[in-house]
Amino acid sequence: MSIIKVYQPSKGSCKVTFTYPVISGHSVKSVQVLGDFNNWDSKIAPKMKKGKDEFTTVIELNAGKSYEFRYLLDGIKWDNDFSADNYIASPYSGINNSVLVLESGKGSKVKKEKTVAPKAAKGSRSKSS
Repeated sequence: MSIIKVYQPSKGSCKVTFTYPVISGHSVKSVQVLGDFNNWDSKIAPKMKKGKDEFTTVIELNAGKSYEFRYLLDGIKWDNDFSADNYIASPYSGINNSVLVLESGKGSKVKKEKTVAPKAAKGSRSKSS
């Protein structure tokens, strides 16, 4: 899973690409992204396009806001995005929603993927705590 954010400062928005992996051996036929941005309504939520390795969709959202969301698989099973910016308890006991945080007016492309710790500069020493 990954989330790619492309800010559009002239519009005050951000194009967000959501991806959900195609997992071999699993027979998921459809994936939708439901959240605050579509009132959690599966009738209006976009169906993600299935590719060889993943399902994808792009949704344009207002920048400067946070949105709760989850993936709906085949109209019956819910899943979170492990690349989400945060998680928050839903109104349903024991269930968390993924959270997407969009900065306001950034104008830069932000890619949310696996992060790698930066390498230490040559000649510097790290201190243990």
